[in-house]
Amino acid sequence: MTDQLTRLNFRDIGGLPTEAGGFVRSGIFYRTEGPKNFVGQHLEDLKALGVRAIFDLRSDGERERDPHDWHDDDCQWLALDMNTDLRAADTTEWERLRDDPDPALSQLVMSQNYAAMPGALLPHWSTLAKTLLDGAVPAIINCTAGKDRTGVAVGLLLKTVGVTRDAILADYLKSDIFGKNMVLQGSIEQGFMESFGFMPNQAAVDALIGVDVAYLLASLDQIDAQWGGIEGYCDAAGVTAPMRTELSRLLTTDIDISKHEREI
Repeated sequence: MTDQLTRLNFRDIGGLPTEAGGFVRSGIFYRTEGPKNFVGQHLEDLKALGVRAIFDLRSDGERERDPHDWHDDDCQWLALDMNTDLRAADTTEWERLRDDPDPALSQLVMSQNYAAMPGALLPHWSTLAKTLLDGAVPAIINCTAGKDRTGVAVGLLLKTVGVTRDAILADYLKSDIFGKNMVLQGSIEQGFMESFGFMPNQAAVDALIGVDVAYLLASLDQIDAQWGGIEGYCDAAGVTAPMRTELSRLLTTDIDISKHEREI
């Protein structure tokens, strides 16, 4: 993977440690922001990865504005709408975020939004699992920013295959690069006006472009509260115990990735 892609909110989830002492395999699953910021070199780098499946969590409107038009015919593109994102949802919460500058309100709205995401993902969970198990790897998953809907989906996948909670949270926090890039590019106002039609207050902007462990924990806590844990969630989605075992075999390894790479 070149430096060009790593300058986006794009990364291989490989190398993350599991509770059993293993590691997530590299070169199998990538997480990314949407294609709006992809330029020529990014597209060439993506093609070079040999991506076989794209899990696109955006709404119809988001996909129409910024389509994935770079992939070849042998790559599956799956539209797995998660319309819980505030960009995609028709919600009165936006009025509150525009008018109330209290940072606690912004954080509350984001946490509530994250807590709703596992339920929105549930109808698609078996599709994602079956696609991976059918051999459509490497795969990428994206939303628009690559941090909220994608953050929840990746977090649940990592939890499914036994990645440690600390590693899941640490990987999620790396998506702060999206907000940092918006600041550097001076694109915050334009982005919000395009997405929402108005500029929220500064507290809302900070909450919406950033990442916060409390947000992802709201999703993980909802899994425990509503489904009794990740196993119950997967069962409800039709991702059976044997499927989960196969996912772990596909996505994890007992090899110490970091040590192996040092030796190479």
